[in-house]
Amino acid sequence: MKFKQTLYMDIIKHIMQTELWDEIEKSNPMIDASSRRLHALLNNLRGQLSDEIVETIFNDIFNYVTATAESAVLYGIQVASALNEIIANPAAYSQNVLQKNA
Repeated sequence: MKFKQTLYMDIIKHIMQTELWDEIEKSNPMIDASSRRLHALLNNLRGQLSDEIVETIFNDIFNYVTATAESAVLYGIQVASALNEIIANPAAYSQNVLQKNA
């Protein structure tokens, strides 16, 4: 599968802007716990650092997490596509495995 950045980013945007995605994020205990710890940590920095610096740190963390999630979704799309190709043509997959193991 050839990587098509624009197409994938459009798909990712539509996947990550759904009620289902929001519900999954809101109901994930690891995300909830991490978010609470992060906000507590950043709130503790207020007064020690300027609000502008704290907001910059928060925005950079948010951008990093978003990019990581988008990469995971993109990987999932590629895995789903590969699995679809295998299901559609199992003989070609078997041949490929045999050639790699030869």
